[in-house]
Amino acid sequence: MSQKLIVVLSLLWLSVSAQAQWAIQPNSQVGFVSVKNNTIAENNVFDEVTGTIDEQGRVSVSVNLASVHTGIDIRNERLRQMLFEITQFPEATITAQIPAEALEMAHAGGFFDLSLPLTVSLHGATQTLDAALSIDSDGDTLHVRSTKPLLLHTAQFALEDGVAALQAVANLNAISRVVPVTVTL
Repeated sequence: MSQKLIVVLSLLWLSVSAQAQWAIQPNSQVGFVSVKNNTIAENNVFDEVTGTIDEQGRVSVSVNLASVHTGIDIRNERLRQMLFEITQFPEATITAQIPAEALEMAHAGGFFDLSLPLTVSLHGATQTLDAALSIDSDGDTLHVRSTKPLLLHTAQFALEDGVAALQAVANLNAISRVVPVTVTL
């Protein structure tokens, strides 16, 4: 009798552990704002974002840089080739560790805000940046959104030459070197 109880409890524990991992859904996006000539701001997104949060709270996210969507085909192609150089750097990755208390709150459901250091790897460079996130959960599904844009400085990610090339080819006076980034996962 006690062996059956142990087997049942073990199966229940495995079931709970399996549910502890979340996968990013296809409708998730990472967005960014580009500003040209100091007055024209444009919203852009990456449509292909994948990743997981495992049972220990390890976050792993990949952004397919070829999935950049600006609304203008030639701009998409220029960003892919001249800025992101997708043949050499096809993706950006983000990793983080969710604290145990926040992970428990996510499993329990509800709504909470979280400040979290993210390790961002883009274009051959890696930086740690702080993110302000809002998380709501029903215990099975998480919705993660940025509450403040993450500010990426192009110099931190070796993107200065690409920005200069884009500025020249588009005959612009300026393109902002600070890029606000938002997430909806």
